Amino acid sequence: MKPLFIIFIILVILTPILDNQSWFKGAPFFFKSANPITIISDNKISASDPEMITFIAGGDVMLGRSVNTRSRKNKDFSWAFRNISQEFYSADISFINLESPLTPDCNPTDAGMIFCAPFENVDGLKTAGIDIANLANNHIGNYGKAGKESTISILRQNNITPVGFEAVVKEIKGVKFGFLGYNALEDLDESKLASDIATLKKQVDVLIATFHWGAEYQAVSNPSQKKLGHLAIDSGADIVIGHHPHWVQEKEIYFGKPIYYSLGNLIFDQAWSGKTQEGLVVKFIFSGKNFLTSHDLRTKIYDYGQPRFVNPLTLK
Repeated sequence: MKPLFIIFIILVILTPILDNQSWFKGAPFFFKSANPITIISDNKISASDPEMITFIAGGDVMLGRSVNTRSRKNKDFSWAFRNISQEFYSADISFINLESPLTPDCNPTDAGMIFCAPFENVDGLKTAGIDIANLANNHIGNYGKAGKESTISILRQNNITPVGFEAVVKEIKGVKFGFLGYNALEDLDESKLASDIATLKKQVDVLIATFHWGAEYQAVSNPSQKKLGHLAIDSGADIVIGHHPHWVQEKEIYFGKPIYYSLGNLIFDQAWSGKTQEGLVVKFIFSGKNFLTSHDLRTKIYDYGQPRFVNPLTLK
């Protein structure tokens, strides 16, 4: 028997023994992963590579209703983000769709379809290092113009940029990322959409278009979503991200560009079904302005509003 093969057999036998030693816990050994949600680029770009840029996107975030009452009960307004904040915070740019206006006159409740969250709930967004919050959705107006303005104000005070009313540009490591947000549940001027995207694309290196669209509680996108997603890519978008259905929908690669039709719920209190408690977080990896790969991470919501990462989910 060859010496190297003998050494290999010995190490295989010793692996479970070493793994059970307290001093060895957490250390990577052989094929064991130290962290089940650590992201490693397919192109072997290391975290120390100065050109690597990560952009992470999550779905619907609703900080009112039972999410708010449980945050109060736990005396922690970052409670909902506790198990996912590290992954979001570690990204160079992080994005979510914010479904609840942040207002000073929000009374705690576990019922109703009029959403709001007290200002204190911005602590969760800060803890997770959220950079971009889409407000182009069907609930941001639940507290009227005042609620919309107070939300924009409190976000900006905490270095979180709202998108959905104007174009947003973020520069990371010399690369300009542009964001546009649209509520496609309302009438959307497609010619203006195409013009907006084409105009912003001339000013940025990477353009992300996000849409609030589709039908609720559907696992597959509809023709309207397909049409708008394709139009966005045709007009110059590099990534399209969708939300509103509250269920995860399919991913499509269209002319080499990814379209995620719905990321589902990230933080929501819809505990009445399995699919409304499931979400998708996507981590996009760039080398400079060049897109390398993306990683799909599945989440599951527990206790009416606290998601955790579960086994990675690759959409077809």
